[in-house]
Amino acid sequence: MVSRSLEKMLLIAVGLTTAVMVGVPVLIYAINTLNNASQFENARMFAEKVHEDTHRVDNGTMVEALVELTVPSGVTVSSDNTTLNILYDNQILGRTTWSETYIHHIELVAPTTPGVYMLEISLSGGVLHIEFTQMT
Repeated sequence: MVSRSLEKMLLIAVGLTTAVMVGVPVLIYAINTLNNASQFENARMFAEKVHEDTHRVDNGTMVEALVELTVPSGVTVSSDNTTLNILYDNQILGRTTWSETYIHHIELVAPTTPGVYMLEISLSGGVLHIEFTQMT
């Protein structure tokens, strides 16, 4: 009688151990996947907002734009003449670039680190001024 009870307990222990050994890594993988997808979505929304406001100032729909936004981790903003590039670099997902070309030449003061910034976009003298000022 005692040996059957012990046998059942051992079978339950082996079953639970197997479930934990298989289940925990799968759960961690799922959490990492969701985290990476969330970071990518934040970067995409950031790029979309910056390009949308820049287009509005560039085509004269808005005189200037002043927006508080968060620069996500892994995002780099750069410009080349009339093209504004927003690069998202993630070890798992790789690199994604959102680039837009504008009518006017771009003068950029880019964000240096992730964090909360005030984005100011204005057009003067035929030049688009895009400036990120970090909030303290």
